[in-house]
Amino acid sequence: MVELLPLLAAVLGAVATAALARSALRHWWAERAGRPYELPVAYAGTVVRAAGAAVAAAVVAVAICWGSGLGGGPGGAHPAHIAAEPAPARAPTPPVRPRRNPAPAPARDPGPPRTVAYPAGGTLQRYADGTRVWLPPQYGYPSAAGLDFPYVVAYMAQDDDAPALLGAFDTHVRSGLADPFVVVLPARCGAEVPEAVTDRYRLAPVRSARALLGLGDQAPCAVREALAHPEHYQAAAGISGTYDDMALPRRSTTDFLLATPSGEEEHAASALRLRDEMQDLTEVRILDGITPRRRLLGLVAGYFTEKLDGPESPIRAWRRTVPPHQGGYAPNHPTGGTEAP
Repeated sequence: MVELLPLLAAVLGAVATAALARSALRHWWAERAGRPYELPVAYAGTVVRAAGAAVAAAVVAVAICWGSGLGGGPGGAHPAHIAAEPAPARAPTPPVRPRRNPAPAPARDPGPPRTVAYPAGGTLQRYADGTRVWLPPQYGYPSAAGLDFPYVVAYMAQDDDAPALLGAFDTHVRSGLADPFVVVLPARCGAEVPEAVTDRYRLAPVRSARALLGLGDQAPCAVREALAHPEHYQAAAGISGTYDDMALPRRSTTDFLLATPSGEEEHAASALRLRDEMQDLTEVRILDGITPRRRLLGLVAGYFTEKLDGPESPIRAWRRTVPPHQGGYAPNHPTGGTEAP
Protein backbone atom coordinates (compact mmCIF):
# COMPACT_ATOMS: atom_id res chain seq x y z
CA MET A 1 0.00 0.00 0.00
CA VAL A 2 2.83 2.37 0.87
CA GLU A 3 4.40 1.79 -2.57
CA LEU A 4 1.17 2.98 -4.34
CA LEU A 5 1.08 6.43 -2.66
CA PRO A 6 3.76 8.03 -4.87
CA LEU A 7 2.00 6.76 -8.01
CA LEU A 8 -1.41 8.05 -6.87
CA ALA A 9 0.00 11.50 -5.93
CA ALA A 10 1.74 11.76 -9.28
CA VAL A 11 -1.46 10.95 -11.20
CA LEU A 12 -3.61 13.42 -9.24
CA GLY A 13 -0.95 16.11 -9.50
CA ALA A 14 -0.68 15.65 -13.25
CA VAL A 15 -4.48 15.98 -13.69
CA ALA A 16 -4.57 19.09 -11.50
CA THR A 17 -1.64 20.64 -13.35
CA ALA A 18 -3.30 20.12 -16.73
CA ALA A 19 -6.67 21.49 -15.55
CA LEU A 20 -5.21 24.59 -13.92
CA ALA A 21 -2.89 25.33 -16.82
CA ARG A 22 -5.81 25.08 -19.27
CA SER A 23 -7.94 27.34 -17.09
CA ALA A 24 -5.17 29.94 -16.78
CA LEU A 25 -4.68 29.94 -20.55
CA ARG A 26 -8.39 30.40 -21.27
CA HIS A 27 -8.62 33.26 -18.74
CA TRP A 28 -5.66 34.97 -20.33
CA TRP A 29 -7.22 34.70 -23.83
CA ALA A 30 -10.49 36.08 -22.55
CA GLU A 31 -8.88 39.14 -20.91
CA ARG A 32 -6.76 39.78 -23.99
CA ALA A 33 -9.81 39.62 -26.30
CA GLY A 34 -11.43 42.65 -24.53
CA ARG A 35 -8.57 45.03 -25.16
CA PRO A 36 -9.76 46.11 -28.70
CA TYR A 37 -13.08 47.11 -27.17
CA GLU A 38 -11.29 49.10 -24.43
CA LEU A 39 -12.65 46.78 -21.77
CA PRO A 40 -10.78 46.74 -18.46
CA VAL A 41 -8.19 43.91 -18.35
CA ALA A 42 -7.63 41.93 -15.10
CA TYR A 43 -4.93 39.23 -15.19
CA ALA A 44 -5.16 38.27 -11.49
CA GLY A 45 -7.24 35.18 -12.26
CA THR A 46 -4.66 34.05 -14.80
CA VAL A 47 -1.86 34.45 -12.28
CA VAL A 48 -3.76 32.50 -9.60
CA ARG A 49 -4.54 29.65 -12.01
CA ALA A 50 -0.95 29.56 -13.28
CA ALA A 51 0.34 29.45 -9.69
CA GLY A 52 -1.98 26.54 -8.92
CA ALA A 53 -0.72 24.68 -11.99
CA ALA A 54 2.88 25.25 -10.84
CA VAL A 55 2.12 23.90 -7.38
CA ALA A 56 0.44 20.82 -8.90
CA ALA A 57 3.46 20.29 -11.15
CA ALA A 58 5.74 20.46 -8.12
CA VAL A 59 3.63 17.81 -6.41
CA VAL A 60 4.01 15.60 -9.48
CA ALA A 61 7.78 16.04 -9.42
CA VAL A 62 8.01 15.18 -5.72
CA ALA A 63 5.84 12.12 -6.18
CA ILE A 64 8.00 10.89 -9.07
CA CYS A 65 11.20 11.37 -7.07
CA TRP A 66 9.65 9.58 -4.08
CA GLY A 67 8.59 6.59 -6.10
CA SER A 68 11.92 6.30 -7.96
CA GLY A 69 13.93 6.16 -4.74
CA LEU A 70 15.59 9.59 -5.06
CA GLY A 71 13.81 10.97 -2.05
CA GLY A 72 13.69 9.89 1.57
CA GLY A 73 10.35 8.06 1.38
CA PRO A 74 9.57 4.39 1.00
CA GLY A 75 12.07 2.60 -1.24
CA GLY A 76 14.31 5.67 -1.28
CA ALA A 77 17.71 6.31 0.11
CA HIS A 78 18.37 6.85 3.78
CA PRO A 79 18.01 10.44 5.03
CA ALA A 80 21.19 12.48 4.94
CA HIS A 81 21.52 12.49 8.72
CA ILE A 82 21.29 8.69 8.99
CA ALA A 83 24.39 6.98 7.62
CA ALA A 84 23.76 3.52 6.29
CA GLU A 85 25.89 0.93 8.02
CA PRO A 86 28.32 -0.70 5.64
CA ALA A 87 27.77 -4.39 5.02
CA PRO A 88 30.29 -6.54 6.88
CA ALA A 89 33.16 -7.67 4.72
CA ARG A 90 32.91 -11.34 3.81
CA ALA A 91 35.94 -13.43 4.53
CA PRO A 92 37.47 -14.83 1.35
CA THR A 93 36.45 -18.39 0.66
CA PRO A 94 39.45 -20.67 1.25
CA PRO A 95 40.51 -22.67 -1.80
CA VAL A 96 39.10 -26.16 -1.94
CA ARG A 97 41.88 -28.66 -1.44
CA PRO A 98 41.67 -31.98 -3.26
CA ARG A 99 40.77 -34.86 -1.00
CA ARG A 100 43.53 -37.31 -0.35
CA ASN A 101 43.13 -40.96 0.38
CA PRO A 102 43.74 -41.57 4.06
CA ALA A 103 47.06 -43.08 4.86
CA PRO A 104 46.86 -46.78 5.69
CA ALA A 105 46.72 -47.38 9.39
CA PRO A 106 49.91 -48.88 10.82
CA ALA A 107 49.81 -52.52 11.81
CA ARG A 108 48.40 -52.84 15.29
CA ASP A 109 50.77 -54.10 17.94
CA PRO A 110 49.27 -57.40 19.19
CA GLY A 111 50.86 -56.89 22.58
CA PRO A 112 52.88 -59.43 24.54
CA PRO A 113 52.16 -63.14 23.96
CA ARG A 114 50.72 -65.60 26.44
CA THR A 115 52.22 -69.07 26.86
CA VAL A 116 49.44 -71.59 26.27
CA ALA A 117 51.16 -75.02 26.00
CA TYR A 118 54.42 -76.91 25.69
CA PRO A 119 53.93 -79.28 22.71
CA ALA A 120 56.81 -81.46 21.51
CA GLY A 121 59.06 -80.17 24.30
CA GLY A 122 58.90 -76.60 22.95
CA THR A 123 56.90 -73.52 23.98
CA LEU A 124 53.69 -72.42 22.25
CA GLN A 125 52.77 -68.78 22.71
CA ARG A 126 49.63 -67.00 21.52
CA TYR A 127 48.95 -63.36 20.69
CA ALA A 128 45.67 -61.49 21.06
CA ASP A 129 45.14 -61.46 17.27
CA GLY A 130 45.29 -65.28 17.12
CA THR A 131 48.88 -65.60 15.90
CA ARG A 132 50.73 -68.47 17.56
CA VAL A 133 54.47 -69.05 17.74
CA TRP A 134 56.13 -72.35 18.56
CA LEU A 135 59.69 -72.20 19.85
CA PRO A 136 61.55 -75.51 19.52
CA PRO A 137 63.34 -76.87 22.60
CA GLN A 138 66.72 -75.86 21.13
CA TYR A 139 65.63 -72.19 21.14
CA GLY A 140 65.99 -72.13 24.92
CA TYR A 141 69.39 -73.84 25.14
CA PRO A 142 72.05 -71.62 26.80
CA SER A 143 74.41 -72.21 23.89
CA ALA A 144 71.72 -70.95 21.46
CA ALA A 145 71.30 -67.59 23.20
CA GLY A 146 73.19 -65.84 20.39
CA LEU A 147 71.69 -67.75 17.46
CA ASP A 148 69.15 -66.58 14.90
CA PHE A 149 66.71 -69.32 13.88
CA PRO A 150 65.06 -70.01 10.52
CA TYR A 151 61.30 -70.08 10.67
CA VAL A 152 58.33 -71.58 8.87
CA VAL A 153 55.02 -69.78 8.44
CA ALA A 154 52.45 -72.58 8.60
CA TYR A 155 48.75 -72.44 7.68
CA MET A 156 46.61 -75.17 9.22
CA ALA A 157 43.17 -76.34 8.16
CA GLN A 158 42.50 -77.59 11.70
CA ASP A 159 44.09 -76.87 15.07
CA ASP A 160 44.50 -80.61 15.58
CA ASP A 161 47.13 -80.63 12.81
CA ALA A 162 49.53 -78.45 14.81
CA PRO A 163 50.59 -81.08 17.42
CA ALA A 164 51.34 -83.63 14.68
CA LEU A 165 53.40 -81.13 12.68
CA LEU A 166 55.37 -79.85 15.68
CA GLY A 167 55.98 -83.38 16.97
CA ALA A 168 57.26 -84.52 13.57
CA PHE A 169 59.58 -81.52 13.30
CA ASP A 170 60.99 -82.14 16.79
CA THR A 171 61.50 -85.88 16.12
CA HIS A 172 63.48 -85.14 12.96
CA VAL A 173 65.64 -82.60 14.79
CA ARG A 174 66.43 -85.08 17.61
CA SER A 175 67.31 -87.70 15.00
CA GLY A 176 69.83 -85.30 13.45
CA LEU A 177 67.85 -85.12 10.20
CA ALA A 178 66.60 -81.53 10.37
CA ASP A 179 67.40 -78.08 11.69
CA PRO A 180 65.24 -76.68 14.48
CA PHE A 181 62.69 -74.22 13.11
CA VAL A 182 60.57 -71.65 14.83
CA VAL A 183 57.02 -72.20 13.53
CA VAL A 184 54.68 -69.20 13.17
CA LEU A 185 50.98 -70.07 12.92
CA PRO A 186 48.92 -67.07 11.71
CA ALA A 187 45.21 -66.91 12.45
CA ARG A 188 44.32 -67.45 8.79
CA CYS A 189 45.93 -68.03 5.43
CA GLY A 190 47.25 -64.85 3.87
CA ALA A 191 47.39 -62.93 7.16
CA GLU A 192 50.67 -61.06 7.48
CA VAL A 193 52.82 -61.84 10.48
CA PRO A 194 53.06 -58.59 12.51
CA GLU A 195 56.53 -57.10 12.80
CA ALA A 196 56.04 -56.97 16.54
CA VAL A 197 55.95 -60.79 16.47
CA THR A 198 58.99 -61.33 14.26
CA ASP A 199 60.98 -58.67 16.15
CA ARG A 200 60.32 -60.34 19.50
CA TYR A 201 62.13 -63.57 18.67
CA ARG A 202 65.56 -64.40 17.35
CA LEU A 203 64.49 -65.02 13.76
CA ALA A 204 66.92 -64.80 10.88
CA PRO A 205 65.81 -61.66 8.96
CA VAL A 206 66.56 -63.01 5.49
CA ARG A 207 64.56 -64.70 2.76
CA SER A 208 66.95 -67.65 2.65
CA ALA A 209 65.88 -68.63 6.19
CA ARG A 210 62.11 -68.38 5.68
CA ALA A 211 59.62 -70.93 4.32
CA LEU A 212 55.87 -71.29 3.87
CA LEU A 213 53.75 -74.36 4.60
CA GLY A 214 50.10 -75.15 3.92
CA LEU A 215 48.36 -78.25 5.24
CA GLY A 216 45.08 -79.71 3.96
CA ASP A 217 42.59 -77.10 2.74
CA GLN A 218 45.19 -74.40 3.37
CA ALA A 219 47.76 -75.96 1.01
CA PRO A 220 46.50 -74.21 -2.18
CA CYS A 221 46.42 -70.86 -0.38
CA ALA A 222 50.00 -71.30 0.79
CA VAL A 223 51.15 -72.19 -2.73
CA ARG A 224 49.36 -69.14 -4.18
CA GLU A 225 50.95 -66.84 -1.62
CA ALA A 226 54.42 -68.23 -2.29
CA LEU A 227 53.91 -67.74 -6.03
CA ALA A 228 52.66 -64.19 -5.48
CA HIS A 229 55.53 -63.24 -3.12
CA PRO A 230 58.66 -65.15 -4.14
CA GLU A 231 60.75 -62.38 -2.58
CA HIS A 232 59.56 -63.47 0.88
CA TYR A 233 60.12 -67.24 0.83
CA GLN A 234 63.02 -69.44 -0.13
CA ALA A 235 60.85 -72.57 -0.18
CA ALA A 236 57.20 -73.59 0.19
CA ALA A 237 55.40 -76.88 0.78
CA GLY A 238 51.82 -77.95 0.22
CA ILE A 239 50.55 -81.10 1.95
CA SER A 240 47.33 -82.91 0.99
CA GLY A 241 46.18 -80.07 -1.25
CA THR A 242 44.14 -79.69 -4.45
CA TYR A 243 45.69 -77.15 -6.82
CA ASP A 244 43.18 -76.62 -9.62
CA ASP A 245 42.95 -73.27 -11.47
CA MET A 246 46.22 -72.01 -10.04
CA ALA A 247 47.32 -68.69 -11.61
CA LEU A 248 51.03 -68.94 -12.39
CA PRO A 249 53.51 -66.07 -12.80
CA ARG A 250 56.09 -65.97 -15.57
CA ARG A 251 58.88 -66.99 -13.23
CA SER A 252 59.49 -67.74 -9.57
CA THR A 253 62.56 -68.05 -7.37
CA THR A 254 60.79 -70.10 -4.69
CA ASP A 255 61.24 -73.88 -4.66
CA PHE A 256 58.19 -76.07 -3.99
CA LEU A 257 57.43 -79.42 -2.41
CA LEU A 258 54.00 -80.99 -3.03
CA ALA A 259 53.55 -83.85 -0.56
CA THR A 260 50.70 -86.36 -0.33
CA PRO A 261 50.27 -89.23 2.17
CA SER A 262 49.44 -92.70 0.97
CA GLY A 263 45.80 -93.22 -0.04
CA GLU A 264 45.09 -89.67 -1.25
CA GLU A 265 45.03 -90.37 -4.98
CA GLU A 266 43.03 -87.27 -5.88
CA HIS A 267 45.45 -84.97 -4.08
CA ALA A 268 48.43 -86.80 -5.59
CA ALA A 269 47.00 -86.40 -9.13
CA SER A 270 46.41 -82.67 -8.54
CA ALA A 271 49.97 -82.26 -7.31
CA LEU A 272 51.33 -83.97 -10.42
CA ARG A 273 49.29 -81.71 -12.71
CA LEU A 274 50.61 -78.63 -10.97
CA ARG A 275 54.16 -79.95 -11.19
CA ASP A 276 53.75 -80.36 -14.96
CA GLU A 277 52.38 -76.82 -15.30
CA MET A 278 55.29 -75.39 -13.29
CA GLN A 279 58.11 -77.44 -14.81
CA ASP A 280 59.48 -74.41 -16.73
CA LEU A 281 58.77 -72.00 -13.88
CA THR A 282 60.77 -73.26 -10.91
CA GLU A 283 61.77 -76.45 -9.10
CA VAL A 284 58.80 -78.54 -7.96
CA ARG A 285 59.41 -81.75 -6.05
CA ILE A 286 56.76 -84.45 -5.56
CA LEU A 287 56.55 -86.59 -2.42
CA ASP A 288 53.70 -89.10 -2.21
CA GLY A 289 52.78 -92.56 -1.00
CA ILE A 290 54.38 -92.00 2.44
CA THR A 291 52.89 -93.53 5.58
CA PRO A 292 52.34 -92.80 8.33
CA ARG A 293 51.46 -89.07 8.10
CA ARG A 294 53.87 -88.19 10.90
CA ARG A 295 56.76 -89.54 8.86
CA LEU A 296 55.67 -87.45 5.88
CA LEU A 297 55.68 -84.32 8.02
CA GLY A 298 59.18 -85.19 9.23
CA LEU A 299 60.35 -85.44 5.62
CA VAL A 300 58.95 -81.94 5.03
CA ALA A 301 61.19 -80.72 7.86
CA GLY A 302 64.12 -82.42 6.11
CA TYR A 303 63.20 -80.64 2.85
CA PHE A 304 63.21 -77.26 4.58
CA THR A 305 66.56 -78.10 6.14
CA GLU A 306 67.93 -78.72 2.66
CA LYS A 307 66.53 -75.46 1.24
CA LEU A 308 66.92 -73.01 4.12
CA ASP A 309 69.90 -71.60 5.96
CA GLY A 310 70.21 -73.07 9.45
CA PRO A 311 70.70 -71.33 12.82
CA GLU A 312 73.69 -69.03 12.75
CA SER A 313 75.19 -66.45 15.08
CA PRO A 314 74.17 -62.86 14.30
CA ILE A 315 77.86 -61.92 14.60
CA ARG A 316 78.11 -62.98 10.97
CA ALA A 317 75.35 -60.56 9.99
CA TRP A 318 77.50 -59.09 7.21
CA ARG A 319 76.85 -62.26 5.19
CA ARG A 320 73.10 -61.56 5.22
CA THR A 321 73.56 -59.06 2.42
CA VAL A 322 74.58 -61.84 0.02
CA PRO A 323 71.77 -62.43 -2.54
CA PRO A 324 69.80 -65.67 -1.99
CA HIS A 325 71.00 -67.22 -5.25
CA GLN A 326 74.57 -66.96 -3.94
CA GLY A 327 73.86 -69.09 -0.90
CA GLY A 328 72.34 -66.75 1.68
CA TYR A 329 74.21 -66.02 4.87
CA ALA A 330 74.88 -69.44 6.44
CA PRO A 331 75.24 -73.08 5.45
CA ASN A 332 72.81 -75.76 6.59
CA HIS A 333 73.56 -76.61 10.17
CA PRO A 334 71.78 -79.60 11.73
CA THR A 335 72.04 -79.47 15.48
CA GLY A 336 71.19 -83.06 16.31
CA GLY A 337 69.23 -81.89 19.33
CA THR A 338 71.49 -83.73 21.79
CA GLU A 339 72.09 -80.81 24.14
CA ALA A 340 69.94 -80.56 27.22
CA PRO A 341 68.45 -77.21 28.22
